[in-house]
Amino acid sequence: MKKLVSVVLLMIFLFSGCGLSSREGNLGVLTTKKSYSYDKKYYAVMDYAPVNGEETAIVDVYLTIDDSRVNAVKVARSSDFKGYCWEKDSHNIWVQSGDAGLTCFVLNGKKWTADNTVGKPEYIEIIKQ
Repeated sequence: MKKLVSVVLLMIFLFSGCGLSSREGNLGVLTTKKSYSYDKKYYAVMDYAPVNGEETAIVDVYLTIDDSRVNAVKVARSSDFKGYCWEKDSHNIWVQSGDAGLTCFVLNGKKWTADNTVGKPEYIEIIKQ
């Protein structure tokens, strides 16, 4: 009976997302939910807004200490957006969209900009199309 309870609890843990909750930053796991950088200095949330007449997915980045918005990264058309995640040891944000694939946004000062020269860490999971 103890073994059965342990297995059930493990399954609940794995399938509920407790292993990498949004409080842990979803490091390396693409999400559309609020998530924190590795050092909890920043957090990001998804938003959608019209840009040039097209609904666009935007990653809004905030300072955790005072909830002030630092940057809004326009990442993809909302219909193509798959998810985003933080790197485990930097403030880089990875975004996957159906049309552009996986793109890294690197922090330069207080602004995240796309940088196609950054190699994808192995631990970042790509959502299959």
